[in-house]
Amino acid sequence: MKRMIYLLVLFTACSPSMDSLEYAIRGSAKADEKNYRGALEDFDISIAGSSNDSGAFEGRALCKEKLGDIAGAIKDFDQSVIIYHSQNPTKMYLYLDRGSFRERIKDYNGAMDDYNTALKYMANENGAPLYRRGLLKALQSDFKGAIEDYNEVFKYNIYKYKLEEVYYSRGKAYLEIQNYNSAIADFNKALELDPYYINTLTYRGLTKAKMNDFKGAIQDYDRAIYLDDENSFAYKCRGDAYNSLGKSENANANWKKAKDLDKAAKQK
Repeated sequence: MKRMIYLLVLFTACSPSMDSLEYAIRGSAKADEKNYRGALEDFDISIAGSSNDSGAFEGRALCKEKLGDIAGAIKDFDQSVIIYHSQNPTKMYLYLDRGSFRERIKDYNGAMDDYNTALKYMANENGAPLYRRGLLKALQSDFKGAIEDYNEVFKYNIYKYKLEEVYYSRGKAYLEIQNYNSAIADFNKALELDPYYINTLTYRGLTKAKMNDFKGAIQDYDRAIYLDDENSFAYKCRGDAYNSLGKSENANANWKKAKDLDKAAKQK
């Protein structure tokens, strides 16, 4: 829904003819309902009537991606960026969107280029490109580089990202480089902001287990499972913690539950 609202803003800002705009809006609505083929037809008509609408090109790119036409999606995303940048030379948003798309198709070098370009147009109040680049660095196992970017994010209003997400992401990076105390501190901050952040509870538990605090880890896993009883990762981690305490019966029960949940998820 957020993506389609954003596209509607682009449609309006670019001011194509009303007929083209109406097709683009209808295409956006169809895409929101996962009717990607119907949406694609509407975006085609919209673009035929107004070829300078970056929002329509991006909407069509997203539909093509969903339908498996990655080459077509790349072409439309590139065109949307060209149009948008020509109309908004100091704005960065489509570079972020294309960077995210490139991540999804595992074009990490291209994604990094887009995030770096977005940084050139980053307003002082907006740290979104830094956060996206930090996540990408972590994905590529550059955890120290990711932490550097996350540190910079806190200097800005981070746009659509919540602070608890940044603390959580930085905590995971600290966990990966075995800086467990810093990881715990970040997970604690994330949970102060959002006590129901299930992933943070699970990863704080995992960090406590790395520090041999297995009872504390189990408490976090218990809370995570209470909030989401289909969290297979939390069950697996709790099984590992019980095993470390020598409680094999509890460990086996949790491992079995995790395995059953994973199997059920694959069958959906």
